[in-house]
Amino acid sequence: MLGERNGCIIVAPTLIATDGLLGDGPLVGMLADERYILSLVSQLGYRYNIDRANVMITGFSGGGFPTFWVGLRHPDVFSVVVARSCNFSRGNIDGWFPPEASSIPVMVYYGQNDPVSIRTQSDEAISYLRDKGFSLTTRVLPNVGHERHPEVAMDFFRRCWRAPQPTLTVEIR
Repeated sequence: MLGERNGCIIVAPTLIATDGLLGDGPLVGMLADERYILSLVSQLGYRYNIDRANVMITGFSGGGFPTFWVGLRHPDVFSVVVARSCNFSRGNIDGWFPPEASSIPVMVYYGQNDPVSIRTQSDEAISYLRDKGFSLTTRVLPNVGHERHPEVAMDFFRRCWRAPQPTLTVEIR
């Protein structure tokens, strides 16, 4: 419904590197998730008329590991990265993304009543990304626990929406 209201296709794949309780996203899982996510974006690009200048990657909770990993490593694919009450590990992404990634708008938000580990890791993500020069928007949702609230991510995405890119038409006579 959120996608239909905003003219978007929303894909929610099941990934393997989303273990937020026991680790920081295993590297092998991250690489597999990265290939899978990029494959999905590519396949959808062939099947539908997708504005490639406007592709958001977002994750919730343990989904923060692949969100940061894939989103920051591919500023050529993703125009916006949004971490929603997400786990974060500096060691998981430090040195793994290109300098161009800092030009991507990033939002990190969490609930006021989220578990301490989520609030702490989200604050660590905010500090790390600011230190690395990212364009960062943050928000603490008042009176909210560990809840998804994807409408906040969609609102941010729509505010960052880039003008449609010119299309190329080749006429053969």
